[in-house]
Amino acid sequence: MRYTVNIIVSIKDVIKKMDIEIPEYISNIQSFYLYLKEKCDLPQVNQGEVCICSKDKNRDITLFVITDTESVLYSPFEDISMFASIFPLYISYCSTIARAEEIFLANEGSHYYMWHEGYEDEYSKYGIAKELEEEWLQEYCLSPKIP
Repeated sequence: MRYTVNIIVSIKDVIKKMDIEIPEYISNIQSFYLYLKEKCDLPQVNQGEVCICSKDKNRDITLFVITDTESVLYSPFEDISMFASIFPLYISYCSTIARAEEIFLANEGSHYYMWHEGYEDEYSKYGIAKELEEEWLQEYCLSPKIP
């Protein structure tokens, strides 16, 4: 089955909008990313960066994370057909530390909340040291609680 996805790519304040048809041979997240990279002229991901796809430009809901070796580090989805229902699909790049910090703060520094909200798997892929988490807790005056 073919899908058409409306995509907005934001890289270094340059925004491109386009409609991309996803061919039938694209069957997994890795091949989907490589296809998007080619069709949307996405840049190489540098070490310490991630490629984020989200449903909402104001809140990154990660659909997949790409490593500097161009492989999928994390995706909560197996089936690419769900991308057809996302309108539009936002693609952006950020540092792994910035993304981890964003998840950490959105969940008030609580691994329980990260797990409950479905972010724990992604967050754990970034390998954030406990020392850095302690810095964030102090910097943002957080005291995580388990309900």
